[in-house]
Amino acid sequence: GGEVQIPMDITESQPEPGPTRLEPTAKQPPFSPRETVQFTASVGPIDGGTPTDWSWGGGPNTTLKFFDGGDATYEFDSPGSATLGVSVEMSNGNFGDAAADYQVRAPNSSPTARFTMSSSEVTPPATVTFDASNSSDPDGSIRSYEWAFGDGVSNQGQTTTRRFTTGDIGTVTVELTVTDNDGATDQTRKSISIEQPPNTPPTARATATPSSGEAPVDV
Repeated sequence: GGEVQIPMDITESQPEPGPTRLEPTAKQPPFSPRETVQFTASVGPIDGGTPTDWSWGGGPNTTLKFFDGGDATYEFDSPGSATLGVSVEMSNGNFGDAAADYQVRAPNSSPTARFTMSSSEVTPPATVTFDASNSSDPDGSIRSYEWAFGDGVSNQGQTTTRRFTTGDIGTVTVELTVTDNDGATDQTRKSISIEQPPNTPPTARATATPSSGEAPVDV
């Protein structure tokens, strides 16, 4: 995990409270288990006084690794919810506090790309259907399917078709790339053999002029 800066604006209890704001500046929640995150707390508008004593705390699923005044570093233990809190005492006797709930989510698991094709060996002209409906994602959904046939042309969709002609004779590699709802990808490839059509024997025909007469006939 990386270290990020998150400001926590504290509202004083006296005199006039300032606005309370907790929002990430470097990374948006949810966070990941064992990710180290740095939080920065600041005091809202005050009528005199400066911070003299800071106190940081956290609920279950959080570990306070370090703090120095208004800066603290936490590590989140496991997937679920996590609550952080901070309070400050001011030199003029006032105090303020702030708290926030965050979601901790397990790291995204990559999808698995799979597909079937209606035939692995064809003689052109022929149309082949490709079906990726058995692709899967263990912790989300598949957002997109992209098919490539080695000629710079790509098709989209869970299923697609491709018409092969004599210009495709040989082995064609079909590549499927799937992308899940968190942006993770997976690829798989299969080969399809495009066979040379069988040779058609020529047909011999002859004509003669004249085509009839009494023998002997000169032609």
